Amino acid sequence: MEADASRRTTRVRGSAATRHYLEGHAGEYIAPNWAIYQRESLLYADVEAYQDGKLEWSAPRDPPYGHFGSFRPHALRVVEAMEQVGMFTPAGLKAVSDIWGSLEYKDKEDHHDGSKLTEQLLTRLHAEGLILDTANGEHVGTLYNDWQIPMYNLEFSLIPVSLEELEAEQEREFWSMVGDPR
Repeated sequence: MEADASRRTTRVRGSAATRHYLEGHAGEYIAPNWAIYQRESLLYADVEAYQDGKLEWSAPRDPPYGHFGSFRPHALRVVEAMEQVGMFTPAGLKAVSDIWGSLEYKDKEDHHDGSKLTEQLLTRLHAEGLILDTANGEHVGTLYNDWQIPMYNLEFSLIPVSLEELEAEQEREFWSMVGDPR
């Protein structure tokens, strides 16, 4: 009985701490960590491979927000804006590389630096005649407001958290919500 409970606890804890876990009555499916998948599927375009080996394109999804309508992911809006201003042409890619490659984001760089680089880039794309006739102010605003600064020098690996730490935090959360009688 104790071994069975331990195995189930390890399985649940493992599924929360890994990118994939076994699902189904007999573990017949390998499934992605749902919390990570939900978060990342809002942000990233990717190629997904299923067990049959078939590759599928995964675009950022548009989650429904009930009576508030829907939300177009920032990443998708940024990519559409990049296309409209000509960044995906060979000359546009060269301009992005030249301008954004001139500054490496490490410690003190911030969104103000990004705004300056975006302005330089848009000026160059316009001068080279790369901006499409269908581009508008909303596309430009999207680039200024939603295009993230480079984050390749930042650490984003999963933080290991033990089951005991999660349970202690759960206990603190519970008592903060209902009022601690102690």
